[in-house]
Amino acid sequence: MLFCFSFFNYAEDVRSGPIDLYLIIDTSSSLSSHYAEALSWIRSSLLDSILQKDDMITIISAGTTTHILSDITFTGPESSQGLEKSLQSIRLQDAYANLAGAIKEARRRDLTKVHPKALGVALLITGTDNTTAVHEKNDKELEDLLRYSKVDDFPGWKLVVIGLNLDGKIKAATTEYQAFLNSLEQRN
Repeated sequence: MLFCFSFFNYAEDVRSGPIDLYLIIDTSSSLSSHYAEALSWIRSSLLDSILQKDDMITIISAGTTTHILSDITFTGPESSQGLEKSLQSIRLQDAYANLAGAIKEARRRDLTKVHPKALGVALLITGTDNTTAVHEKNDKELEDLLRYSKVDDFPGWKLVVIGLNLDGKIKAATTEYQAFLNSLEQRN
């Protein structure tokens, strides 16, 4: 989980394999006045710095309904142009964002991906005007979906990095660590 979060903080991180990235865009009006800044961040921090050849990227719109806007294997700058075109075509006018539905779609796709060992990460770009997401404010399901997440706040919008399908991995790591601690106790 920590690798997942540090990966997006440090573009110079070295990785040995491709990732499956699910970029979720809140298409409610809460992001409309700050989408240009968010798009600029996506361009510079994601398309130009993070993505590598053979990474899978899926762009999911989260409005009143959830739609897959793009689902491609990243091959280089030519892929960036197509992704950017998809991002620029987004209209931010929905009354609210079904964030839980979009995250569930990313989790579902991550569970059924071709390379199950590839790191799956969802990035949620959303506005900070909460008036459009009131119906989800107390949503326990959304809270559970965001259990393994990190929030970076920007003026007028935020980026939520979500580790997908980590429950089993974290439980296994905890069990392994506890067994290690038990073995240390038995030695003493």
